[in-house]
Amino acid sequence: MQRSPAENLLMQRSPAENLLTQRSPAGLTCHHSVPLRSSLVVDAEPILRDTVVDAEPILRDTVVDAEPILRDTVVDAEPVLRDTVVDAEPILRDTVDNAEPILRDTVVDAEPILRDTVDNAEPILRDTVDNAEPVLRDTVVDAEPILRDTVDNAEPILRDTVVDAEPILRDTVDIAEPILRDTVVDAEPVLRDTVVDAEPILRDTVDNAEPILRDTVVDAEPALRDTVVDAEPILRDTVVDAEPALRDTVVDAEPILRDTVVDAEPVLRDTVDIAEPILRDTVVDAEPRLQRTC
Repeated sequence: MQRSPAENLLMQRSPAENLLTQRSPAGLTCHHSVPLRSSLVVDAEPILRDTVVDAEPILRDTVVDAEPILRDTVVDAEPVLRDTVVDAEPILRDTVDNAEPILRDTVVDAEPILRDTVDNAEPILRDTVDNAEPVLRDTVVDAEPILRDTVDNAEPILRDTVVDAEPILRDTVDIAEPILRDTVVDAEPVLRDTVVDAEPILRDTVDNAEPILRDTVVDAEPALRDTVVDAEPILRDTVVDAEPALRDTVVDAEPILRDTVVDAEPVLRDTVDIAEPILRDTVVDAEPRLQRTC
């Protein structure tokens, strides 16, 4: 028996499941990931299935209502777009012809500058990576137990949030369906009139822009060439001067990063514990307000 689009959607892995099964940066898989993922999926699965089943006929009706409107809009816009492309074609061809020698000269002038910049930066980048490697390794090792505890504390909050949100989402879909259908119907004549009114404006804009674009490209050519030539010694000196500062920054930051991760662990755990009842109460309190607003 062939599955419906809603069932196919439910068979896919959610972003939350993918996140829970990823390996940590230290190359370790958290031991709680299997029971955490399975319990979340079991609790959320009937809620998500009901939401998708309720939404499917609404979405199908919306697509059916919108189809003739979109077809008429495309039919009305087609001659306008064709005329615009025909008018713009000689302008674009002239602009490309004028810009081609300018771009060629700019690339020729910039080539030795870029080669020297890459040559000077290469030893600096190698030293920076070498110095940063032990700092990053220690940071990942220190952060792994903090992340594991944070996921453990967040699991009941997420489960309760999904359960509380389900009736709110279902009511929101029911309220939004007639509003969306009326919006599509009301928008159709406005869109058709907008396309018809815009056609002469677009054609005049393209005609007026052509000489401005051509003059701008011609005037910019000497300025671009001078800018590239003037920037070359500045870029080379900047790379050379920055190298010892970058190396010292990496070395100085290592103990600060390690201490920050260690100090943050109890704060993160306390924050999750405090946020859990607040989030649950917020979802429960929001349901009647959302229904009244819609």
